[in-house]
Amino acid sequence: MRVISKLAGAETVEHEGTVVDGKLVTAASWPDLAQFVAHLIDLLGITVSF
Repeated sequence: MRVISKLAGAETVEHEGTVVDGKLVTAASWPDLAQFVAHLIDLLGITVSF
């Protein structure tokens, strides 16, 4: 996808981790899944207790 984007004239930025912007939560790859789920739980207002 990066090659196609660059051929179209776009600039790509590599980002590690999870990005939260208002109500949007996104992650770049599966290693970021734990952080993604943690942010999603906070955003949805879910509490987990053991």
